[in-house]
Amino acid sequence: MLNAAQCQALAKEYKHLAQKPDIPADQVTLLNNVAQSLKRLATQLDMLAANERDGKRSLQCANSERPGAGP
Repeated sequence: MLNAAQCQALAKEYKHLAQKPDIPADQVTLLNNVAQSLKRLATQLDMLAANERDGKRSLQCANSERPGAGP
């Protein structure tokens, strides 16, 4: 599983690729979109880690207590 730092690094790589010359505009758009998605994922992973550090239940624990959740 990727962590927040890895997502940020990948976002930076995709952003860099999008700035290379001679890349078609549609590909630049896609690369920038992927970079933005990775940045958002990094933020969400940071928030999840902060919640776990603050003593809140982990996602795995919360899911196991849901009715109908498997083992």
